[in-house]
Amino acid sequence: MLITNVANIPANAELLGFANSKQEEDKRLAVLAKGKVQNIKNIEAICNSYGKSIGEMMVQPNSDASKWENSSSGYFKDTFLKYLQASRIKYRHIGKFAGVAPSSLTKYTQGDYMPTTTSAQALADCMQIEVADFFVPAKPENVEKIETVTFELAKTLKQRCLREQEIVFDDPNIQDTLTNKAWMVPNFERMMRAHNVTSPDKDLRRLLDTGKAPLKVIDMYARWFGSTIGDVMVKPGVKTEWYKESSNIYVPYNLEQMMNDSCLPVAQIAQKAALTNLDVVYQFVKGVRIPTLAQLQELAYLFDCELSDFFLPPDGGGDVNKTNEK
Repeated sequence: MLITNVANIPANAELLGFANSKQEEDKRLAVLAKGKVQNIKNIEAICNSYGKSIGEMMVQPNSDASKWENSSSGYFKDTFLKYLQASRIKYRHIGKFAGVAPSSLTKYTQGDYMPTTTSAQALADCMQIEVADFFVPAKPENVEKIETVTFELAKTLKQRCLREQEIVFDDPNIQDTLTNKAWMVPNFERMMRAHNVTSPDKDLRRLLDTGKAPLKVIDMYARWFGSTIGDVMVKPGVKTEWYKESSNIYVPYNLEQMMNDSCLPVAQIAQKAALTNLDVVYQFVKGVRIPTLAQLQELAYLFDCELSDFFLPPDGGGDVNKTNEK
């Protein structure tokens, strides 16, 4: 049974104030007791001044907090990285469950910034570990548990976000994805009907007939219909805000991040994208050349991510937890 939760912080702050007779005197402690502080470093600064650690503040009141007596936000970067590595490439599914963009997860491991208490709790819930364990050295038993739950997270995500439908495609991978290039044409056709567009121009007509177009063209038409390039790849019948800020301009950044996260050799990545020249992969990362939609789809299969993840902004997208049927 888990005994730490960020929801315990206000109660512990109140107890701390009573114990030190300073709840009214220290306005910071009073605000913390009202649950109005989500910045972990700010919470830590307040509780440290009273001799309490960040982990202890998350323990259920009147429970044994000795395991987290020496906890500190300084452990978060390395501990969180080890836990993400335990989940391998599937960490993107964890991010979606927690409503945290993949790029934000990377920034956590780089120490660029800390998650809010809400995000930290959501990530801990996904990994099925104590949230306070993020603030102590990584525990082997947590690593083992995360390796096990990751696969189940991926399956649950698909079951929650996807539904069976009448459209059948030859590619067996398509039914297992939330976003896919195969959904693009049906989505554009739906948007055309919604906007009463009966005579598309030649470029849109070509896109509808072939399912092919440069990314910037797809992005342009998606925006014209009030959508985004990430959203037009989402399976018909599914609604999510995760890709509401997506754009084709973020492809180089995300491709580089996914290459780094996967640790796959460039030769294997090039082969999956049907490239004989390895330099082209580096040109994709630098934005000198732009991959085709078909190449990105193959790379999505390789990296075990969603196609539309390539279009997410560096600072994150929406919340996949708001997913529901249209």
